[in-house]
Order: sequence, then structure tokens, then C-alpha cells
Amino acid sequence: MLNQRMLIKKLNDSIGQDEVHLKGTVKTPEILLDKTQGKIELQGRSIPEDAKQLYHPIINWVSEYIKNPQKITRIVFKLEYFNTASSKMIFELIGYVKKLKENGNNFRIEWHYLEDDDDILDSGETFQEITGLPFEFYPYE
Repeated sequence: MLNQRMLIKKLNDSIGQDEVHLKGTVKTPEILLDKTQGKIELQGRSIPEDAKQLYHPIINWVSEYIKNPQKITRIVFKLEYFNTASSKMIFELIGYVKKLKENGNNFRIEWHYLEDDDDILDSGETFQEITGLPFEFYPYE
């Protein structure tokens, strides 16, 4: 199993690759970045020791992707828990999605949450409200 330091090194090494798929750890989400499919996905828990260090390679990858995106980009969040530092980085990541909209590109933001987890649902609704971007909400059991 990857530890956080190894995961961050793999992320940094992956900038510019068409596809990045890294399994999550106890503290970090599973990460899927796929240029050919137009998909950005974070799944699991996000309570890293240093959220900036984890998310900046993801944001760098996304900033390169949005220069030449697919016809539609799917951004999928299926986070069961994230801390405040991760929340700030997720907000920054969504800011790059806003650039897709400004450039006239199509995208979908999917926010998945456990059906009885009002906190995660509220977080998604707050991100939607603050950014002004449309979110699709999907409860799961």
C-alpha cells in the first residue's frame, strides 16, 4: 500500500501523462485523471498531512488538461470524508472547472454522497452555491 509521501511523488511524476490512476490510502483519496476519457475523479477519504502537497499536482494536471479538454469533462467527487484543508483544495480544483465553463467547454460535476450523510451533501451544495456551477447530486447506500 502506498503511503502519502509515495503517493505525492507518483502524482508529481505523473504531470503530463494522459492517464493517472492511484489507489487511495487511509488518509488520501483514490485519484483518477484521464485525458482521453475527460474524467477527473476523487474517491474515498481526504485527510492528508499536507493537503496542498497532495492537491497541487492534481491541480497542475487539471490546468494542463483544460488547455485541450475533451468535448465533455466529468468531474466526479465521491468523498466519504474530507478535512478543512482538503476542502480548500477541492474548492481550488473546482475553480479550474470554472475555467472550462468560461472557455465554452461542456462539463458535469457529479457529487456523490452516502444517502444519510448530510454534511457531505451540504458541502457539495455549498461548493455549488459559492462557485455558481451546476452540480449533479447522487446519493448512494
